[in-house]
Amino acid sequence: MSGQPPQRTIVGGSRAYVSAMAAALGPAVRAGTAVQCVRRDAAGVDVELADGARSRHDAVVLATHADQALALLAEPDPAERDLLGRFRYSANDTVLHGDVRFMLEAPYAHASSELRHRRLRRRGLAGLSVTYDLNRLQGHRCRPALLCSLNPRLPIEGTFTRGCPTRIRSGWSAVSAQAGLAERGGQRHTWFCGAHLLSVPRRWRCLRRARRQGLGVPCATRCARR
Repeated sequence: MSGQPPQRTIVGGSRAYVSAMAAALGPAVRAGTAVQCVRRDAAGVDVELADGARSRHDAVVLATHADQALALLAEPDPAERDLLGRFRYSANDTVLHGDVRFMLEAPYAHASSELRHRRLRRRGLAGLSVTYDLNRLQGHRCRPALLCSLNPRLPIEGTFTRGCPTRIRSGWSAVSAQAGLAERGGQRHTWFCGAHLLSVPRRWRCLRRARRQGLGVPCATRCARR
């Protein structure tokens, strides 16, 4: 195929914009510090850490998934419970591997991702399975290709690592909550931020915000291959 739109990738990976933002904030960044609870009053916000420490702030930005944000709030109001509770998540068996059998047999037909359904159904295996070619999506050059399979229904050879992260489940319930959370920005000294609030991919939203703050984050352009 020809005429595909260009696909932009961040030089150095997603850590590039994180490092740029951390450098701009300086010693205010406290990495590896788990937040246990967020308590709000009329004057500001108390952030309680897992080690028992507490810090006082004018406001708080909850850049987490909706269910995590709701769990952090000590006294969420009814509107917050309603809006944050509309988002649903599913656990996904996720495997990083190099088993090329999960891609199409013809190399020239490989895409950035492959959805398997009918071939699995013919073998009596229910459900969907998606495999992403990270070489194409993230610009890796390793051989064999670095692949990431979600909910694989077949045995995998050459597994590098395995986990079970959660992914948001798209639906009108979640979409209807996005506007409501945006309208509440700043109420009770609280702002909500996260990949669940916009359809723009998370890394590009973070990049856009980094550039608004004048942070230099280089990008590279390459053709998308399908």
